[in-house]
Amino acid sequence: MATITAKSLIILGKSLGPAGELHLGMLISLLPLVSLVSGDLLAGGGAPDELGVSTPRGAQVRLAELLAEADAIDAVSARRDAVVFTVERAGAMQEVVATVDARGQVVAVAFDARGDAAARDSHAHGSLGWLSRELDDALAITAIAVDRDGTITAITDDERRYRMIPTRDGNTAVEARWAAAWDAR
Repeated sequence: MATITAKSLIILGKSLGPAGELHLGMLISLLPLVSLVSGDLLAGGGAPDELGVSTPRGAQVRLAELLAEADAIDAVSARRDAVVFTVERAGAMQEVVATVDARGQVVAVAFDARGDAAARDSHAHGSLGWLSRELDDALAITAIAVDRDGTITAITDDERRYRMIPTRDGNTAVEARWAAAWDAR
């Protein structure tokens, strides 16, 4: 069963018309589509993962939600075809893993619990916490680019870019947006 979040309803509202035009009757009539969107009625449409996400767009929205709702974002690192965010949620450490395609588009998201947050290295606590605040109003993280030097840039649906340098502690939102804008020129 798919999870309907506030951001999902905002996206739905933007696709149906201006804000404020969604009526209860419209939403109720769309409930049968929830199963269809989650892949339950589509033969070979792909089953949702443990986060209830079965499409790249769903993964992009869920990634933004997971990072915006985190109590702290402690670290980010890049793997071959994924970017891993170490976050703290409700006293537990988790890795939020965003899988990207060859063009850097986010195509899947998953998480892995890592245990008690008290066990983490205290100097890293929340060093990327600014990203959580910045993503409060973002609907989706559509792409993530990884440079040769390991610098990671997250791109939102409204084309905001945030640069994260894994080896640098305490990146600020202003520095991250400035660096990403400078490189985009």
